[in-house]
Amino acid sequence: MKHLFYFMFLPIFLTVLGVHPATAGSFEKISKPPLSERWFGIYVDNDRVGYYRLKIEETSDGYRMEGDGNVRIRVMGFSKVAAAHEIYLVGRNLSLRSLDVEQTINGIHTHLYGKVGDEVVRIRCESNGKTAEKQLKFRGAIYPGPALNIYPMMHDIVSGKSYKLLTFDPEEVRVKEVKVSVLGEEKAGDGSFSLKLRNSLYPFVNNDIWIDGHGNTIFESVRDGLVTTKAEDSKVLEKFVANKATAK
Repeated sequence: MKHLFYFMFLPIFLTVLGVHPATAGSFEKISKPPLSERWFGIYVDNDRVGYYRLKIEETSDGYRMEGDGNVRIRVMGFSKVAAAHEIYLVGRNLSLRSLDVEQTINGIHTHLYGKVGDEVVRIRCESNGKTAEKQLKFRGAIYPGPALNIYPMMHDIVSGKSYKLLTFDPEEVRVKEVKVSVLGEEKAGDGSFSLKLRNSLYPFVNNDIWIDGHGNTIFESVRDGLVTTKAEDSKVLEKFVANKATAK
């Protein structure tokens, strides 16, 4: 998530049985992101309020990251109803090359098309029958939301290591800096080890992430579990999606 769904909809809760903050030695650097399709349930106070699906495929010169999600959230006086379909094309190093994001937030529909070149993101935005263009300048490389949790696994997996990355926020249509930190290994409820990360996507609160040795996100948690997301069986969430469609 955010990146509408990585910024909003990939928080998760983990029952920790053992903590090993001093090392991330059990995890090895990966050469590519996990090529898979994964589904996530989104929860507020243990009530499912939405879902997110992420599919990563290899292309001739990089990867295609496709995401779909829907959420209806009300927490601490804040309310949001949102749906999005996202396609990001990235290079071998996960840096963004192009984007195609269609989103509806609180009834307002927008469609964003963007290409990256010469340290500029060139955006065309269609909304309410109107089209606007925008150029966002940056220095270095820029990454889509789905790449943020994977990036450390393709670099130095050392506890205490932090990365400052630029990412594209489709909701605000801007480039923002995010700090991603490696906190170490934690033993999950099933006895396996996960790698714990933390990023600064949300101001004033922690956004904690747990990933497996392949770079797959397992859990994510915002504000110590107030809003959580967890990887779930696709059949369970497909039923949830179908019930939502029927309810409409």
